[in-house]
Amino acid sequence: MAQQRAFQSVRSALVASRVPSDFELAAVLHRAVELERTTSDQDDALPGIFMRRLLPCLRKFRPRPLARVIIELQRAQWVVPDTVVVKALNRTRSLLRSAHQLSHGDLVRMAIPFATKSSSLSWRDPFCLDQMALATLNRLDTMPCSKLVAMATHLVSAGYDNVEFYARVISQAASQADRLTTVEVRDVLHVFAMSRCAPDAVDVLCRQLWRCRLEDVPASVIVDLVRSLTSGDDVRDARLLERIAMHAVKNAEMFDVEHLVALCIAFIRHVDLRKTIGARSLFITTRARLAPCNLMAIPPGLLSDIVRVFVRNGDVVGDGCTIGLQTRLSSCVLHRIDALPSDRLVALGSAFLRTLKKNPSLATAIAIRLDQEQWRFTAVELRTWIQSLALNPTIPALQSPLGQAVSMAFNRVAQFDTPALIQMANSLVGRGHERLPLAAAIVLELVERVNDVALDALTAKQRATLIMLLTRMSSLRSDVMSVFVERCMTRTSSAEEIAAVMWAVARDVFTVPDEFWAVSTKKVLSGTPSLAVASRAAWAIAAADALHVEGADVSALWALILHRTRETQPPDASLRQTWQALCWTRMRRYALPQDNDADVRLVELVSHSAMLFAPRAPPSSWLDHLEDTLARIQSGRTERNVLCPTTAYRLHMTVNPPGSRHRVGIVLLSPHCYVAGRILTGGAQLRQRLLLWAGWRLLSIPFWEWPASSPESYLSARLEQLGDFAAAPIN
Repeated sequence: MAQQRAFQSVRSALVASRVPSDFELAAVLHRAVELERTTSDQDDALPGIFMRRLLPCLRKFRPRPLARVIIELQRAQWVVPDTVVVKALNRTRSLLRSAHQLSHGDLVRMAIPFATKSSSLSWRDPFCLDQMALATLNRLDTMPCSKLVAMATHLVSAGYDNVEFYARVISQAASQADRLTTVEVRDVLHVFAMSRCAPDAVDVLCRQLWRCRLEDVPASVIVDLVRSLTSGDDVRDARLLERIAMHAVKNAEMFDVEHLVALCIAFIRHVDLRKTIGARSLFITTRARLAPCNLMAIPPGLLSDIVRVFVRNGDVVGDGCTIGLQTRLSSCVLHRIDALPSDRLVALGSAFLRTLKKNPSLATAIAIRLDQEQWRFTAVELRTWIQSLALNPTIPALQSPLGQAVSMAFNRVAQFDTPALIQMANSLVGRGHERLPLAAAIVLELVERVNDVALDALTAKQRATLIMLLTRMSSLRSDVMSVFVERCMTRTSSAEEIAAVMWAVARDVFTVPDEFWAVSTKKVLSGTPSLAVASRAAWAIAAADALHVEGADVSALWALILHRTRETQPPDASLRQTWQALCWTRMRRYALPQDNDADVRLVELVSHSAMLFAPRAPPSSWLDHLEDTLARIQSGRTERNVLCPTTAYRLHMTVNPPGSRHRVGIVLLSPHCYVAGRILTGGAQLRQRLLLWAGWRLLSIPFWEWPASSPESYLSARLEQLGDFAAAPIN
């Protein structure tokens, strides 16, 4: 009865003859939504009455009630008419056009609806986000730091992608770091984690965290801090993270099991952190807290997180106690397998399939249990499941689930959103499943979706991943590439995205304006790139033989690479390309940074590692045929897979002609060395230039020139043509 009277009171306020003010309408809507959320009763006529009252008034709404109305409509389970959405957006745009008249608080409030995730009302508008960012930058020096941080947090949650904006906000916050609370520092680090810009300013914020008493910081805030500091490919302030881990160990009573498990997940993301004393102590403490717990009563979400830590990454503390916990977890999942929801079973199955040898029966039981529910999977779940099953393709019990999952995804490609397709295709290509029909279908779908509007909806990282993916799959057409090139030259883009475009242009030899390389290099340098991004840009410049780049920018890029390499050990796979880009820089006589002892040792390390990991040509019938032909024409002593120490390239074959003190290097150009028919890839062209620069007499044999029968005359003629080439002395 009381609930009915409450609904009647709300309805009376809406049907009164007096026109309610914007604040009154917002208050009435709040009461109506709260009633619906807290009671089982509903008034089906109430949404229609409210919309009819709201529509005529929207064009006069002030910022605060407008934001509140939009937020309440997002909370409500109502169907919001398109006319209401359009009028509310138009009013928002109108207010933002005169944003200089808004107070700091009103500007922040107007950003909240854009950051609120809602299934009932999608509130996205690029113009509004741009206007709010511009208004924030215009009052950067006068806006209180707390509101500045709140504004950036709302915009990053709304998916606003402007690296320059976030860099300036983070730098401004860092300049006032001593005035920030720990919660505000957490929010700034969250913005950094999403935008990956201004790392130097983040270092200032980390120093501020050193000064705070962790005992006074809530456990949830500490977890958020650690997640932000470990979100990227590199770790910000490992010593600070070690201190936080030891704090959690010493004050474990302050942390719930959920918090401890979340901290463990953050630490296992990075190999360097997993080796620290703090991480191992944190794992042992968390394991001890789980010992008395009834695993059968743990919620499915927390159970999957625990399995991720102690089953998938159990080698961090691989002692008897960990093995005992793994056994308990396996038994728990096996007993609850029919009751656990499919989305959690996907996560559990992924963990157990990665450690199949430890518990094959449970892994296959999960696979069989999910075999009939794959049609319900979301794109992310389907991607995770396919990736996990593909790790064990030879196990008979997993053949049917894998085949059905691939078939399911193939039939649903058009239904998945673009970010999910990028994730799924990237996991397949990264695992060596490029030849699956599913991978090709996803790539074709992505190519059809690429246009300027669709790219705006993606984050910078997603765009960079998309470029790399399409290039690796040889599906990046010239019309699609022109869209990416135009964006790089005319818009503010992240260093990661620009470097990916440079890499794709260089690899597939796309035609671009002469100024592209100079403009792109300057933008990469201004975006504080990571080591991987800077090295990729340097290799692209070398592969494209981009002589339009200014010498000062090339020198600055190498100074950055050397500095980053001293801080972070680069992956072995990237060392060869870094070394070969450095060789090209020397070949073109660009000025490198002033050498000092540290740089000299670093260059020696990179050179040694590059040669160590230089790949050998796999056995092939073509190479065998070439060797036999050289023997028949008595060309001299031959040798396979010869390393060129200067460039860290390997030649397929070398020939030492009789009576000569010089060798001929032979390179076989397979179809993988070409794009668009008979155009050499950027990487193949770079190899040709550097081997010639190193002094080799080089014989390059394209696959289409090699005769199917009687190749002796062809090879003899080609070798005779090398008489005028510069010679490489025999070592």
